[in-house]
Amino acid sequence: MVDESLVFHFASVVSETKLRRLLSDQLDNPCTESETQKLIAAIEKTRILDPACGSGAFPMGVLHRLVYCKCQSKHTVDRLIRSQPDFTT
Repeated sequence: MVDESLVFHFASVVSETKLRRLLSDQLDNPCTESETQKLIAAIEKTRILDPACGSGAFPMGVLHRLVYCKCQSKHTVDRLIRSQPDFTT
C-alpha cells in the first residue's frame, strides 16, 4: 500500500518503472541526476495524511520509504559530485 501510494504520488516526477526499481531495495538508483534532484525536491515538499487515524503504521511506513528513497538518491548525487574533477587546485 505504501509503495503504491508513493508510485502514484511521484509519477509526475519519475517514471513508474524507475520508482518501482528504486523502491525495490536494490542498491542502485535507476534515475538520472536530473530526475534524482527533482525527486529529492518532491520528497522534501511531500505531506502525509492518514485519514484512517489508526495505528500509525501507514505514516510510519511512508516515512521509512521516503527516507530510504532520499538516502539512495542523495548517495547517488554525492557519488556524482565526488567523481567530478577538482579544478580549484
